[in-house]
Amino acid sequence: MFEDSSFQVLLFVAASCLWKHLALSSISSQFLRRRSRKEYAGRLSRITLYPIKSMKGLELESANCEYTGLEGRVNDALLKDRSWMVLTSNGNMLTARNKPQLILIVPSVQGDQLQLDAPGQQPVRLPLSLKLTDGKLHQTKVWSLPVEGVDCGDEVAEWISSYLETPGLRLLYHADGTANRKLNDGTTKWHKRTRAVDQIAFQDGFPFMMMSESSMKDLNEKLDSKVAKDNFRPNFMVSTELPPFDEDDWVEVFVGEAIFSNIKPCDRCVMTTVHPETGVKHRDKEPLTTLRRYRLDEKEFGQSPCMGIMLTLIQPGRMKVGDEVYITRRLQYP
Repeated sequence: MFEDSSFQVLLFVAASCLWKHLALSSISSQFLRRRSRKEYAGRLSRITLYPIKSMKGLELESANCEYTGLEGRVNDALLKDRSWMVLTSNGNMLTARNKPQLILIVPSVQGDQLQLDAPGQQPVRLPLSLKLTDGKLHQTKVWSLPVEGVDCGDEVAEWISSYLETPGLRLLYHADGTANRKLNDGTTKWHKRTRAVDQIAFQDGFPFMMMSESSMKDLNEKLDSKVAKDNFRPNFMVSTELPPFDEDDWVEVFVGEAIFSNIKPCDRCVMTTVHPETGVKHRDKEPLTTLRRYRLDEKEFGQSPCMGIMLTLIQPGRMKVGDEVYITRRLQYP
């Protein structure tokens, strides 16, 4: 009798364990299936590389995506996103937030040189690349993370200082061998999602920024005067029939050979109010004012509304305009 009772208890325990194992396996299997299922989102409609921080971007038909950011060829010259940056006389970064006229400086490749054009100025040219030994090495910071750059010389420094009517400005180039900004050294929860391989030059926060055409359309329908994509300076635009701001819920993004991870929403600042063709800030602080009415997450970003998503790279690769875009989504539990 005792042996029969013990056997029944053991049988019950074994059956319970087996049931739990099968249930957990089923949940795990569902999680994996839902996590890994790819969904068609649209097509890549624009690629933009910004050689110099806060200056005009260059549209590309194709590009390479590396952990450090976007790379593309212009007239056979290889350019990297935000490889140059203006420095103040105090050694701090200068952007169009403080000097909106920076937006009007147009970089172009002329032979083996980078040419800069600006209203009322004769063009100036500088080398397309520098070595560590070609100029003074400056240590500076971009949003609290340290980074280095090589000084591009007096001629272009005086040209930019004259145009912006601000003495003592310098132009830095992020040469091979200079220290990158290590994103996982950052203190925010977003930085903690990055890896040791996620290192960038002079980009604001993360290597890539993506927006959807449907989000732009939705915003412009709410504005009295439409704004351009260039107000937001994305690297990638996606043409999609998905709802506006659907990109908020994307987890992974597959474009061409490249795979990206959605790190965070892109919280927006006063730079979006600078007209990309005039270099003048909007008197009513649009589109920020309108975005604040329906795109605020005050707990995370205070009064900075969100538009677009910031990406890091999972798999490097090549892409081109017209490539299909696939995504995975955040899991939605019942």
